[in-house]
Amino acid sequence: MKLSLKIITAIATAFVVASLVTPPLFAEDGNGRGPMVFGHHGGGFDGHHGPGHPGMHIQRLLKRLDLTVEQRDQVESIFMQNKPQMREIAETMRTNRDRLSLVSPDDADYSNVVAEVSQSNGALAEQTTLLAARVQSEVWAVLTDEQKTKAAELRQEMRDRWQRKIDAMQERLDATR
Repeated sequence: MKLSLKIITAIATAFVVASLVTPPLFAEDGNGRGPMVFGHHGGGFDGHHGPGHPGMHIQRLLKRLDLTVEQRDQVESIFMQNKPQMREIAETMRTNRDRLSLVSPDDADYSNVVAEVSQSNGALAEQTTLLAARVQSEVWAVLTDEQKTKAAELRQEMRDRWQRKIDAMQERLDATR
């Protein structure tokens, strides 16, 4: 079975979008001091969350752009302004996931719950995509032309790594046949 490019793209896009809106990216340090986008408050870039932590991709990208203190403050402000909406989306996603995990295919209401969650998740995907695009656009406006060029190169490197992983998965899948 060959993985469709549309499916692969959808999976990769969903992963990237999810990494932008996961609560750990905007977690507080417990003292209400705001996000740990740049590790200012004990998390983020200092490795406490590990290399596979959702949200780390945008953090790594921003760190590799060598932002000035002013730029970091502006980016942190952008994330803080969008934090409530991101948190609400993430919470609704968790609620939907929990609803599905609590219903059994044997339940009389199973199809209705699945349909409701599916419809809700579709709307959440739209909200997430629009929000992530807006945040990315606002962050992009903070960058210098040199940083934008470097960001584009880093994003291409990330896409290339993803493609290699997808190709390797496809090879393993093909080898099992």
